Amino acid sequence: MNTELGQLGEEELEHLVSSIEDDPDSVACLLFPESPDGSRSVVQQIGQWAANRKLVLENTANGNDHIASVFDKVCYRFWQRLPSYAKRAKVPIIIEK
Repeated sequence: MNTELGQLGEEELEHLVSSIEDDPDSVACLLFPESPDGSRSVVQQIGQWAANRKLVLENTANGNDHIASVFDKVCYRFWQRLPSYAKRAKVPIIIEK
């Protein structure tokens, strides 16, 4: 199942960040198989966005609305800097049974 970046939950975001840290080139090939120029740097930007998005979700769940708001603004800045093809990227999510 493929999921848009903005719809990822905490666990999926954590896995995405970890995958990007471990092997950004493989993630770039997975997300952008047609390999647009600069896809590795775009994947690293997605990793930064995802790490901050995870913090937004965690702090919102814990009732820390002010902190969530701060990280949400950071996420927004990262998101605005992403090229349009990256914003449309769909992440394959493996559902374990």
